[in-house]
Amino acid sequence: SLLRGPSILPWLTETSRDRTNLALVNAGGATDGPVTLRVEVHSADGASSPVVLPDVVLQPGAFSQIGRVLATVDLTSQLGWARVTRVSGTAPYLAWAAVNDSVSSDGSFVPAVPESAAFNTDLVVPSAVQTARYATEFVATNPGVNPVTLQVTLVTTGTILEETLAPGATFYVPDFFAELRSRGLPGAPAAGAAVVSPLYLRASGFPQVFAGIRVSSGVSGGLFYGVFESATPQGPLNAYSAVVPDLRQ
Repeated sequence: SLLRGPSILPWLTETSRDRTNLALVNAGGATDGPVTLRVEVHSADGASSPVVLPDVVLQPGAFSQIGRVLATVDLTSQLGWARVTRVSGTAPYLAWAAVNDSVSSDGSFVPAVPESAAFNTDLVVPSAVQTARYATEFVATNPGVNPVTLQVTLVTTGTILEETLAPGATFYVPDFFAELRSRGLPGAPAAGAAVVSPLYLRASGFPQVFAGIRVSSGVSGGLFYGVFESATPQGPLNAYSAVVPDLRQ
């Protein structure tokens, strides 16, 4: 899972609820030497020029964090994404965003994905959730140079949401299920109905869409606790076995 080429962080946000830190690590050993990384921060509108942050030089094993990364640049949007590229060195690296709730300080881990992972297959998110306690945010970013039409299917009901993403744009909805209802889409679950369902994502042409969801539970006092799930390529069913190592009640 180590990164060696350019990578994409599909979700950065800076709102009254959330702030986003961006982390970089030289994941190489002592003989790999230093690595210099460059972060480009893009606005979600796809029209603004990216802001290039100062290069970060990391020795083997070193860690660097850019706090409130969107607040460090003059972006008109409260939403964006980032591209991380290697300037020099050969060491592998890791990168991620931590979307932190401003009240609870709960962090949602958004891993960087290799930009070369331009999937020619459908993507899947395992479990979008709507209950009295849980809500689901949805985000998709098109870092490419061509528009992409994205279809998102709520598997349980067959409801399809379709959105065209301009080059460099991010599509974000704060409540995925409410968005289905607001568009009047067939089969959209009623407000308050308990739903747990995978999402299938299909992009037109040669897709280069990076997407995911955050499922959050809200408690009294405006405290939120959530987890981010990246969309991953759908593989052939029954291709391999897996072990879940620890179940507790």
